[in-house]
Amino acid sequence: LETISALQNEIEELKSGGEVNMDALRSVLEQEVDNLRVDTESYKQMAEELEQASANDKTNLEQAAVTIQTLESELEKAREKKANADQRQEDSVKKDAESSDALRRELED
Repeated sequence: LETISALQNEIEELKSGGEVNMDALRSVLEQEVDNLRVDTESYKQMAEELEQASANDKTNLEQAAVTIQTLESELEKAREKKANADQRQEDSVKKDAESSDALRRELED
């Protein structure tokens, strides 16, 4: 804003037929260039930080995906074990019932 104000003042001075103080104008412009360089470096730093944060987020998401896959695999294995145990128990109950029926028939005979 200082630069714009200084340039507007110099333009008004020219319009009114006065002389432009070139040294003052050059000084203001050089200061503005320096400010822009500082801003550019600051923006570059922020961009690098954002890029790093984005890379960290991507890594975290990838790790979370692996964890989810691992948990899903473990859950599937646990379900299979439970299904097998349930089947064994059912088979055992049937076998016991068959044995019991066979004993009852023998006793009845």
